[in-house]
Amino acid sequence: MLNEQQMAMRSRGIGGSDVAAILGISPWVTPLQLYMTKRGEIEPQATNKSMHWGNILETPILEEYSRVTGNKVEAVADTILHPEHNFMLANIDGRVNDDLIVEIKTASRSDGWGAEGTDEVPDYYLTQVHHYMTVTGAKQCDVAVLIGGNDFRMYHVYADAEMSQMLIDAETKFWKMVQDGVPPDIQTTEDWQLKYFHKLRDVSLEATEQIQEACTLLFNTNSQIKSLEERKKKLTTQVMQYMQDNKQLTIGGQKVGTIIQKSLTGWDFEALKADESVKAKYLNKTSNSAYFQLSTSKNLPTILGV
Repeated sequence: MLNEQQMAMRSRGIGGSDVAAILGISPWVTPLQLYMTKRGEIEPQATNKSMHWGNILETPILEEYSRVTGNKVEAVADTILHPEHNFMLANIDGRVNDDLIVEIKTASRSDGWGAEGTDEVPDYYLTQVHHYMTVTGAKQCDVAVLIGGNDFRMYHVYADAEMSQMLIDAETKFWKMVQDGVPPDIQTTEDWQLKYFHKLRDVSLEATEQIQEACTLLFNTNSQIKSLEERKKKLTTQVMQYMQDNKQLTIGGQKVGTIIQKSLTGWDFEALKADESVKAKYLNKTSNSAYFQLSTSKNLPTILGV
């Protein structure tokens, strides 16, 4: 968990958790969002529940790592700077010795995590620990993770000279953009809103051949989506008609779907239009809806034979 001093330092450089965003592989932050955060144009991402519990569980996971490995882990409170590129920062969770550092993670699911004992961790964490090894000069980083609250695993990532140089090059380029005020290209529609929403001009722009092709593909995609939505509606109706008043659907005794019911109470605007003198308490109207939802179980394709 970063303290206030470390958080302040992060705004003056690039930390390990920033690297995935710079490379465009972060599930949470785009390069533009990170750029604007570093320049103080938008607020840093707020702490969510996953981050909160990750901070709380960091100490017990680190203790379990020490118990399992027998390694005595030293806490490192200070921010470490790269000896040559002082904008590259590292706030490591622990250090066994100069060659071995430790990174603690929590995860709700095992997606992206390979066999224990390998270096098969999610890419956005892999780049983070390689950044830490690049900054500290460590030769190995042990990643200790608690998955789903009860699955403790350890992974071993080793320093790689080519990876380190790639990160140095990418981070140097990005940090120069931050200093020079040159924003990265947008990657999402949310990025467009951040960059252009308040700058929109009532001006026409002629499309290039590439953009014309994109518009054609967009038109075709929208048509396909409409067709697929209509097909989805018909198939859902077919299933619900078969189920009638039964809530769950099974195949071979295994659940494959459920009918979900929802009730929503709100204003009856039609009644208000008809008689504005009607008191508000008589304007509440309850709308009922129901839909069929396929199971999210990983076994569903096997059950369906697809």
